[in-house]
Amino acid sequence: MKQWQMGLIGAALVAGMTSCPGRSSNQGNASSVFPIKAGDVWAVTFSNSGGTITVGFGLNGAPEYDDDGDIYADFKTTDNVQGGFGYVLTKDNLLQASFVIDRSKKQNFSCFASNAGALTSNVSGGIFENGKRIGDLKCSFKKQ
Repeated sequence: MKQWQMGLIGAALVAGMTSCPGRSSNQGNASSVFPIKAGDVWAVTFSNSGGTITVGFGLNGAPEYDDDGDIYADFKTTDNVQGGFGYVLTKDNLLQASFVIDRSKKQNFSCFASNAGALTSNVSGGIFENGKRIGDLKCSFKKQ
């Protein structure tokens, strides 16, 4: 094989790798799709028959696309949880905001809402342990 042919194959591989679906460079600006913006402060309130907990949160870094084409971001949170993160599930245009309640049990509260408007439609919540839903919660988002 001639050297110029090897160069063409290499160029084709590089072009193919940078144009693969799932790469953030082809999906636009993740920050423009993610509903929580830099500098915003939000609160999510979870409730069930056992009581109510409100978590304050905001972005802790810029949202980014993952390998599946969904958008994720870490949250800085108030002291009543052990951390938080969010996803915009792009296929369903749904925000999932999750907050770690107990790291040792891998337990978190999650609130889901349509990623349209003010996060007030199709809102539901759940308690998850080891990735499995173990209960339901009512939840709501409010921009502070």
